[in-house]
Amino acid sequence: MLVDIIRKIKYLPCIFNKEPFFPTKYEFANQVIKDWNLTVYDFPPMRTFIQSIILEDDKEEIEIVNYYECG
Repeated sequence: MLVDIIRKIKYLPCIFNKEPFFPTKYEFANQVIKDWNLTVYDFPPMRTFIQSIILEDDKEEIEIVNYYECG
């Protein structure tokens, strides 16, 4: 993991943008944050949209798209 390499060089806080809709999706990452005692910030997105796409087999795929401001 890149976080492990950075952690060995210098301690830096991390930004971890996660979606609140699927908490079980982040169980491993949350455990690493806890075990390594990382300082992690999770900022809310600037905008969130729901995008719908019709696939080739006529099934609909819905995606959540988050926009973050950086800089």
